[in-house]
Amino acid sequence: MKTLICGGIAIDDIRLPGEFYSKVVGGSAIYASLAASLFSPTILSGVVGKDFPKDYLEKLKKKNVDLSNIQYSKLPSFRWKGRYSNDLSQLVTTDQRMNAFSEFRLDGLENIAKNCKVVFLSNIDPNIQYNLINNLPSKVIKILDSMDLWIVEEREKLKKVLAMTDVFFVSASEARLLVEQESPFLEVVEKIMLLGPKVVVVKKGEHGLTMYGKMGTIAVPSYPLSMAIDPSGAGDSLGGAVAGVLSSIGRFDASSMATAIVIGNIVASFAVEGISTSSLLDLTKDEVINRTKTFLSQLPNSVSLQLEHL
Repeated sequence: MKTLICGGIAIDDIRLPGEFYSKVVGGSAIYASLAASLFSPTILSGVVGKDFPKDYLEKLKKKNVDLSNIQYSKLPSFRWKGRYSNDLSQLVTTDQRMNAFSEFRLDGLENIAKNCKVVFLSNIDPNIQYNLINNLPSKVIKILDSMDLWIVEEREKLKKVLAMTDVFFVSASEARLLVEQESPFLEVVEKIMLLGPKVVVVKKGEHGLTMYGKMGTIAVPSYPLSMAIDPSGAGDSLGGAVAGVLSSIGRFDASSMATAIVIGNIVASFAVEGISTSSLLDLTKDEVINRTKTFLSQLPNSVSLQLEHL
């Protein structure tokens, strides 16, 4: 079954500790589509600016990403510039310009989305998210991501989108910003659940993630890496992989969500091992499955725990 990824296609400037990378390919939809395409046929929808490298589009095609719904603009590409702290745990966006993405149109996209199993709406303007998600049938699994900019500037519209969302990805700081309260974190999650999403996945960076909601509560630690190089796009890779796995399985239940977030967590661990999307471009499904098996073997389970002796 097919996955639709809708979001930003960007040119990034990334400042890492001791290193600076200028004009590299990025954007939430790029990371997400590369991740999703590992598991299901993937359609990418976004806007390519006049300065976007054409050879990169060929790389996406080789990864079986369908580009037939890409829109082309004479404006420069969406631009993002960010700076990471020395330990990579903190990110500051130093500049962001919509440019070509300001011309994004939904013309005909609703019909394509209706024929997909999963639609992932990455961290784009909630007005765009609402116009698409409002026209989708209940059978389509709707996955949503956002960011602090939209939470502050389009809070009420975002809440309307959440009312129609199946899975919502959010960081701990974004979650508190959304509910506008410094409550204990479980209360924060409960308040978000009341807005409508069936599942809330809290992204915790190097500390993994936790899933809450109608599919149960699952805490997944991050995969132990000797070195993370570039965290850019890790969350987008997580979301895209979850979308692709759910499309591949073809169901939306507790077992499929557990499988999807564990696999997504592993894909994100690969994403941070290279600059920009370099690791994802070379990644295969077999590599993901092998690392997942290694990861799961490191975790205690009902067989390895000797509870009967306590």
